[in-house]
Parts: sequence; C-alpha cells; structure tokens
Amino acid sequence: MQTGFDFFIAIIAICIILFLGWKARESWQGFKFGISRKRGARGERDAVKLLRAEGYEILSTQVPFEGTIHVDSDPLEFSTRVDFLVEKDGIKLLAEVKTGASASPANRLTRRQLREYAELSYSKKVLLVDATAGKVMEIDFSISKEI
Repeated sequence: MQTGFDFFIAIIAICIILFLGWKARESWQGFKFGISRKRGARGERDAVKLLRAEGYEILSTQVPFEGTIHVDSDPLEFSTRVDFLVEKDGIKLLAEVKTGASASPANRLTRRQLREYAELSYSKKVLLVDATAGKVMEIDFSISKEI
C-alpha cells in the first residue's frame, strides 16, 4: 500500500512543479514584454527629437491605415498603424521607429513592414528611425527588379 501512496505523492509533486514552472515562464514573458514596451516608448520619444533635429515636422502619431488583399478572390481586410506621419520641404513621409536589431533595414521583418507601409500610402519612400543609434534613414522602394 505504501508504493501506491508514494506514486500518488510523486504525481502531485510533478504537477506542482509543472504548474510552478508554467507560472514562472508566464511571469518571465510578462517581464520581458514590459521591458520591450518601455524600450519602445522611450524609442518613440527619442525619435521625435531625432526627426525634429533632422528638420521633420511631426504631423500625426499612430497613423491608421486600412488595406485589403484578396485570398482566392475573397477580400481580406486588415488595418495597421504607423508610428509617425512627418513632413519636410513639402514632402510627407511615414516614419517607423525601431530599436535594437529590428532597426536595421537588413532585418527581413522590418523591411517587409516598411514595404507594406509604402504600398498602403502609395509612396515609394518611408523613414526608418533607429532610436538606439540615433539615426533617421530614408528607405526607397522605387528601385526594383522585374521577375
């Protein structure tokens, strides 16, 4: 009878350890997300200073865009938000703020995001603001190769 009781206690202990591990992972993920949000908010504040120093006027923040793609001829609507709409020398551009490794135009996900913004705004150029490095980059999608 002792063996059955020991087995029951072992199962309970394993369940408790798994539950505590799951909760610890959940807390760690929340902590990392909080740090990321703070870094992003700081990056956006720094980006305002950078853009103004480069001569851009901030016209709007968190600019919404609606889009539609067709999946097997069925429309799929989506929405997105761009960090800033700016203007310099009478030219309006969208500006996206990134920090860390995602601030590189070599980053595939960043490039795709910027391309989507350019398409939705019917523009060939967008700005990528690297808040970490303190740099504003003009990304031009007008030069492309044919298939």
